[in-house]
Amino acid sequence: MNYKKQETQVYQELSRERVLEQGMIYVDKVRAKFHGEINDFVVMSIGDGVGVVPITDKNTTILVREYRIGAQEFQWNFPGGGRNKKESIEETARREFKEETNGEITKLEYLGKFNSVPAFLEGELHYFIGWGAKVPPKTPQSIISKEIDTWREFTFNEAIQLVKQGLMPHTGSITALFLTLEQYPWLREEKPVKR
Repeated sequence: MNYKKQETQVYQELSRERVLEQGMIYVDKVRAKFHGEINDFVVMSIGDGVGVVPITDKNTTILVREYRIGAQEFQWNFPGGGRNKKESIEETARREFKEETNGEITKLEYLGKFNSVPAFLEGELHYFIGWGAKVPPKTPQSIISKEIDTWREFTFNEAIQLVKQGLMPHTGSITALFLTLEQYPWLREEKPVKR
């Protein structure tokens, strides 16, 4: 069965009007026929984003803590951010990791792409595993991103506990964490982390 053909029979976009635009983010009002009825919808685009699940030589990960305006709190997440128009997703992954931790990654492995709210959000969030992640010793000068409060090395079991405690609620980070652990379950083996 051709599912794309079936989808076009169910949904037809009739018009689209830009109601807000700020940088890479915009909001459109969309009039569409859905199952024969005409309705208005709101669609937001944040552009494509990229995240990195950094893995150190000690099989630990590095999380960044940043203030999330929508949630009005600090949250732990994997490093990541918006893709510039002329960048590849790999270049974005390396740039974002560098901007948020001042660190380097040896090798990138594509993990997958997600959309946390496909009902009204356009854009994809691509995630990579970043093998051989290294960050310099943390000093006030080493945090070069205005968005990031701090970063810290965690075991993967500690990262799971952050999810359970509601301290790492970003759906992209959670999905990337569990997909990484599904592919590489040995990362859950506890090893001491020097802090």
